[in-house]
Amino acid sequence: MHDVDSRRFLRDLAERHERDGFAHERSAGHGLTYRVERKPRAANAVPIRAEVDAMPRYRLGSKYRLEPLVLLRECRSGLRRMRELVLERHRGENRLAVMAVSARTLFAPLGPTYDRYSALLSFGQDPRWRRFLVSRLDVGPSDTVLDVATGTGLVARELVRRFGCAVVGLDQSPEMLAVAAERTRGLPVRLVEGRAETLPFTDGEFAALTFTYLLRYVEDPAATMRELARVVRPGGTFAMLEFALPHGVWRPPWELWVRAGLPTAGRLISPGWHEVGRFLGPSIREFWRRHDAIELFRAAGIEEVRARRLSLGGGIVVWGRRG
Repeated sequence: MHDVDSRRFLRDLAERHERDGFAHERSAGHGLTYRVERKPRAANAVPIRAEVDAMPRYRLGSKYRLEPLVLLRECRSGLRRMRELVLERHRGENRLAVMAVSARTLFAPLGPTYDRYSALLSFGQDPRWRRFLVSRLDVGPSDTVLDVATGTGLVARELVRRFGCAVVGLDQSPEMLAVAAERTRGLPVRLVEGRAETLPFTDGEFAALTFTYLLRYVEDPAATMRELARVVRPGGTFAMLEFALPHGVWRPPWELWVRAGLPTAGRLISPGWHEVGRFLGPSIREFWRRHDAIELFRAAGIEEVRARRLSLGGGIVVWGRRG
């Protein structure tokens, strides 16, 4: 295929909704030209790397709205590595390009190992944080709780164990839900594929709602919070778990772990966990630089909002009641 202007090429792809082309790995967002090497062939490929490359390099202001961005996924199929180009248009937010990496892309390959290694890489704290999250709810055996970003069903299982209630677990990743289905078999847990930004439920449908590690992966946390609150009945409890930034003397060890220790430990496990290790530190810092979780709760109509930092400030649980 002949060289073409990259901008025209990407716009053509967007108009035709064709997202399966392979292209040169450099950024296609600043007027350079590329040669399309070949058409993709069907393969059982596992994503092992995802990154966004666009101009300007770090911050993308509103003047770049609708400009083409390139999400480049590197995949492994057997002993071969392939790159998949996925086109997205910039929506005008002024944010780090790295934040455009989707949770589904990042975590989809990790389902079978997620429970074990998330506990290991958090020094055993992640399961304890989830138990504390569940303990903040006020529900009974006759209630139904919505667990958003349920992943492999860790919180859903703990909800059933603690309260004997029914749970609806929602996640956008079919790969994670497949693991959750195995691990909640025989429990009163119904799994639904969907997005937190557009929940497929009616107003006030649930007695309570939990979500874990969610708001860093949505484009508009405030709007997502309003949508989450919509499906909880008035007076129902509402709780989230998220990574936090330690203060004082504990911040330097945290920085050392997320900058060097976590990526290195992840690399020893698998390429997918290495990417998670590289992503988490910048993702956590950027979220807390831009947002105050307590204010997000209050703006969504959640009352009696409280928060508790856990494990020297490495995690935080925020909870309240729907007004």
